[in-house]
Amino acid sequence: MLLQELSENGIVPSEQEKLEQASKQIVNLASEGLIASVDPDVADFMASFDEDALSPEEAEESIYSVDLSTGIVVSFASDLAGEAA
Repeated sequence: MLLQELSENGIVPSEQEKLEQASKQIVNLASEGLIASVDPDVADFMASFDEDALSPEEAEESIYSVDLSTGIVVSFASDLAGEAA
């Protein structure tokens, strides 16, 4: 109850404010040429990670594979469709 009151009155920083402050500190350290370990939540807030999700087209292409021993292209989609029928 007290913590919520303090937070509402701006005395205790919000999670957003904590992330902003931490990211500013990391930027300041980096600008001085220093290396710092970064908490994953802070790194995510700073958009440090590349988005590597598959597009719908990439997902569809990923259902095909090549049998390395024979070089034959295998379609798992048709295998799955055949099982469902």
